[in-house]
Amino acid sequence: MSEIIIGKVSLSPCGEFQFGTFYKRLSVINYLGSYYVAAKDNQSVLPTVYGTWFPISEVCNTIENIVLVSTSGNTSTYRINFTNGDYFDFEIENNLVTKTSEITNDSGFITSQVDDLTNYITKDLSGSSIEFTFNSSTYVITVKLLNSEGNVISTQTVSLPLSSTIVGATYQNATVILSTRGGSTINVSINDIVPTSRKIAELGLNQNIGANDLAAALGIYTSTQIDNIIDPMQEELILMESNFDKMEAHIVGNGQLTDSLNGGTESHSISGNTTQETTTGANKFSINWFQPRETNGITATIVDDHIVLNGKATGNVYINFLIPENTFADAYVYMYIKSDAVFNNVHINDTGSSGSGSLNITPSTSWTKTVMNIHVSTGGYIFVATDVQLTNCKVYFDVRESNIDITDFVYEPYTGGQPSPSPSYPQNIVDVTGTQTIYGSNKNLFNTENISPSTAQGVSITAINDNKLVVSNSIAGAYRYGNVTINGLKKNTNYTFRAKYINSNTSVTTLWVSVVNGAATETIFNNSYISNQSFTFNSGDETSIIIRPHCTVSSVTNSATWYDIQLEEGSTATSYEPHKGKTVTLTLPEGMELCKIGNHVDYLYKNETDDRWYIHKEIGKRVLNGSEDWYVDRETYRFDGLNAKPFSLPFPVDAPLAISSRFIWGNGSATTFVYGSMWYVTNGTTFVVQKDESPTAETLETFKTWLSSNNVTVCYLLATQTDTKITDTTLLEDLELLKQLKTYKYITNINITNNNGIATILDFIYWGSDTAALQNRVTTLESQVALLE
Repeated sequence: MSEIIIGKVSLSPCGEFQFGTFYKRLSVINYLGSYYVAAKDNQSVLPTVYGTWFPISEVCNTIENIVLVSTSGNTSTYRINFTNGDYFDFEIENNLVTKTSEITNDSGFITSQVDDLTNYITKDLSGSSIEFTFNSSTYVITVKLLNSEGNVISTQTVSLPLSSTIVGATYQNATVILSTRGGSTINVSINDIVPTSRKIAELGLNQNIGANDLAAALGIYTSTQIDNIIDPMQEELILMESNFDKMEAHIVGNGQLTDSLNGGTESHSISGNTTQETTTGANKFSINWFQPRETNGITATIVDDHIVLNGKATGNVYINFLIPENTFADAYVYMYIKSDAVFNNVHINDTGSSGSGSLNITPSTSWTKTVMNIHVSTGGYIFVATDVQLTNCKVYFDVRESNIDITDFVYEPYTGGQPSPSPSYPQNIVDVTGTQTIYGSNKNLFNTENISPSTAQGVSITAINDNKLVVSNSIAGAYRYGNVTINGLKKNTNYTFRAKYINSNTSVTTLWVSVVNGAATETIFNNSYISNQSFTFNSGDETSIIIRPHCTVSSVTNSATWYDIQLEEGSTATSYEPHKGKTVTLTLPEGMELCKIGNHVDYLYKNETDDRWYIHKEIGKRVLNGSEDWYVDRETYRFDGLNAKPFSLPFPVDAPLAISSRFIWGNGSATTFVYGSMWYVTNGTTFVVQKDESPTAETLETFKTWLSSNNVTVCYLLATQTDTKITDTTLLEDLELLKQLKTYKYITNINITNNNGIATILDFIYWGSDTAALQNRVTTLESQVALLE
């Protein structure tokens, strides 16, 4: 039998992988299916650290026993007897292994398997060699094993962390020397990529050893164990220095990295939401102007970009919405309602003037020309007069700076930045507390962690792995279906779903998929026995959608297998990539929170001077419960286009800016809503509850009573910013784990959710190298290293 090295199993002692020692490798001694035991006699070989090491226990099913044949001096000869009568003898002498006989009936299986073998690195005296290549553009080291004829037997790549300093590489004395832009060098020993081999300790095999004991003695490593060995080594190879300016990008909730080189991420700060509200489209109406409330039997709640009405009115229902003063000179308000009920008299009124409009409602699920508009200056409200039950009645607004003919009007959703507290007009304050989950992945968003297959209408769906679903229709009948719920999507976003499928029943004329929950697209997969299909849908108002496979033939049962499944953002199907993802959690200890006022923000960061993590605080908080020393202020303030005399509260002079979430208390009529917000005044010494009716001592007491049951949290700007070293060990571990995202170059999407699974406002700032500058300055794109001698 010709000797072929395949390098899948190492003969080594029990225990952990040890560095700085020496291994032996044996020639093939047995094979069963895709499992085998390998050995090589009298040859020192570096062990692989990547790939799958097949468990020897699988092979041991064919091993009858191992017996000690003879002992002479320091040499012991063992025989492995197989159930089919074959045997294999080997010696242990001064930690050297010598093969003394050939295994028979190998059937030439080794040659047929060579092309599938990977992850093997060796130096072979018979002429085998290693080709070592470093690509300074992608920062990937490629190692190829070649036989004596120069044919590639296997290829292995090692991805270095992204860095823009490397401009070239050379090889000398088993070390790759990476040259940097500043003139310095970084030495990467092959032993940094592949652990140094060690001598084989004496196995101490007993006579008639069993299969399990043999496996333990040989010290077989699983792929997971090997990954655990290589990950810390990769982290040690992270190249932190960069001579280029950095580009910042912010991920709030779900986001996509579009300007990072190779998807590489570097985490430098974690903060609250730092994006000011902006308007980029024609529709100037932000949902944050709404004041949700429950009155006269109708509950009005905010859902994304619209109001949802539920209940049956016992009288007129007033819903306040505001157009902030000085936002723009004129406003034309267009209103559209999606409803499952018929009702009359929905009005928009301009506060303080006679401007108004009304709309009678008929059921509708899409935009129609039954839209009304009015001219307003500042402020406004709507009221609904109805005696019918409303269920999830959706009210949308479109505010334009110029009048549009109703016949030409087309609704445009509001587009702008994420809302944030602003001194211009109070908004809801949301801070970051508790546990946040940061999940980075490649372009393929379809994985077992974000899907929930379920059985419906006799069709069962089973997720085998990230790229395979088995759909089985066990009951004959047309239009039976199952559900696959996909979570973690962005709203109003186009996605493309693609899959190959094999239909087991060729008599099925159509096997089709419908997308429900906010996305009305229905797409038919054709009736091919083997088909590769894709379709695009919009997620609509939902962050999760249901893909529903159907069978349309009533007389047959049927099953199909979907594989190479890919869900990606965008309207075009691209080439398939298996899903890859990495999850990192970030747990803020109790009492720690990240807040924001205007452009002032709390954040976590790593100080590169002392290599320690800090929390930067610019914002304090105070909870008001009615026990404070409130008084009626006699000064008149202009608020939302109205004159108001406020309640006031002395506040520390070291708070130059303070703000709370807007709140509503009490009930009001059409023009005298009782609502307000904690606000700052210019000298920073008082807080004010803004009202649009004249306050009195009696109403002040009413307000304080309300406040005792409805505490209001106030955020204020600290006069002196603080930077405090973080000592919480759990948080420090989480922050350090964020570095792992740097080693996963495939990451192009980041999804951030809080401990309730809701997209969080956590602002994850990553730094990616300037791609253009890198491409312009790197003069050596690929350096090929000489073969090992």
